[in-house]
Amino acid sequence: MVQLPKRSPTGPSMAAIRYRPANPYRENTMTADDRVPVSLDRRRFVLGTAAVLLGATATTPLLSACGSEEAASLPDPSEITVGLANTIQGLDPHTADTIGSISVVHYLFEGLYGLERGNMNKLVPQLAVGPPEQIDPTTYHVRIRPGATFHDGRPVKASDVAYSINRVLDPATSSLLAVFLTAFDKAAAVDGQVLRIKLKKPWTLLTERLALVKVMAEHTAADATAEELARKPIGTGPYRLDAFSADNKQVTLTKYARYNGPLQANVPQIKCSVILDDTARLAALQSQQVTAMNDIAYQDVRSADSSGVTTGTVPSFNQSLIIFNTSRPTFADKRTRQAFLYSVDRESITQSVFFGKARPAVSYLPEDHPMFRRPKTEYRFDVDKAKSLLGSTGEARPSFTLLVSNLGWLSAQIPLLQASLQQAGFDVKIEQGETESLVPRVFAGDFDAWLTVTDPSIFGGYDADMLIRWSYTGAIPESMARWTNAAAGSVSQLLDQATATEQAADQADLYGQVQQIIADEAPIFPLHHRDITAAWLDGLENFAPTVPQGVDLLGVRI
Repeated sequence: MVQLPKRSPTGPSMAAIRYRPANPYRENTMTADDRVPVSLDRRRFVLGTAAVLLGATATTPLLSACGSEEAASLPDPSEITVGLANTIQGLDPHTADTIGSISVVHYLFEGLYGLERGNMNKLVPQLAVGPPEQIDPTTYHVRIRPGATFHDGRPVKASDVAYSINRVLDPATSSLLAVFLTAFDKAAAVDGQVLRIKLKKPWTLLTERLALVKVMAEHTAADATAEELARKPIGTGPYRLDAFSADNKQVTLTKYARYNGPLQANVPQIKCSVILDDTARLAALQSQQVTAMNDIAYQDVRSADSSGVTTGTVPSFNQSLIIFNTSRPTFADKRTRQAFLYSVDRESITQSVFFGKARPAVSYLPEDHPMFRRPKTEYRFDVDKAKSLLGSTGEARPSFTLLVSNLGWLSAQIPLLQASLQQAGFDVKIEQGETESLVPRVFAGDFDAWLTVTDPSIFGGYDADMLIRWSYTGAIPESMARWTNAAAGSVSQLLDQATATEQAADQADLYGQVQQIIADEAPIFPLHHRDITAAWLDGLENFAPTVPQGVDLLGVRI
């Protein structure tokens, strides 16, 4: 995700069962036919997704979980404490850029629409009543839910929704979400309950993009300072903010009694506690200091299952990503980039690093995405192919430095990567660092290749256009990979064509062409799509790991 990333948070069992999560949405669900089939820009992104990660399955997620059959009694049935692996930097829903922050925003705010829990491919109304009504090719109306109120008791008006959309569009806000709303012109209230949205051109992604914008109260937000918006947010969600510790380590949320929307808040109070260390977070769970936790280390998924504790995983879009500096001689030739990718033994990494809880990436989109199309260029571990490609470039043994973001599951890949690359004919030196310290270096062009992580689905979208534009248009390809050739232009043009057509078959064909260009050119390419992990105490009803938050307590009961 990128403007320019300003910080990056840290982001098996005995039986595999098909998990069907309880629907936290009541009434008002939109069918696929109700959705207005619905591009991205550049400005800001957050690539260090130890905090901005999450993914989804095409249908119901396949959950792997195990644990004691003996239910444990929870320490306090009136509250749930969540151990977060990710920092909470602020709760302004339009500028939040860490998974910890976005996870909390999820309880405090609503959009007009939102993704259904456990299904990243289905939108349902939140503050909206039904789908957008098309007035003309570029004008839509949306009706607001009657009786909706902000946490200060004031009614939600269409002008609040218009204010929120226009605030995201305002460059002064520096919202990461603005990159996804480039087709929006402006929003305005028709009356108290009806919103008018004006687009710059006919577009098929309106509903998907409206789902990204959380609604703020104009009467408090318009004159508030950035600090007030970050620490004293007022939303319309099923929970309101009670306390936000000075050290950003704990947030306390209380069920909002006047909430009349579709989201289910069954637990009176939720506490979110930041515990960055994996071992300490697991110990807090096992000692019942927390009720649930996200991001349990892969090596602990099976071993942590014990009396009263259950662990589980769910497939996600979240991916390890190689970004090549195509302006450097080593990787200016796409054959060298391809040789790198053929050199990586992804199956070994899948087993030894992810313990089977990841899938080698065939394309930028995961194989369970509705718009996935298998590229003709498919990177399997093939040392001979890599050597042949290097030989054809005339550079017998290219030398380069690989930067690696120092997340545990990336660091663990280094020995395997280094060995296989050297076997194929590369001389590689490894440098590790915090993602936030590496970003300025990458933007300055002072690197050869970078292994990092990304997942734009954390913002609440999962359509192919959003996911692809994030990494292949704007700042990431231009300012990081320095990929600005004709093929890069073709990607943008094909994406624009896809968002302008309403025929699903035509869209799929265009997205297939994009995935082929990406695989062939490989300026940026994923190695794996990994599973999201979580652990929790027995006694939580309807709980399971969910994407994109990892831990989602809406619909959960004690």
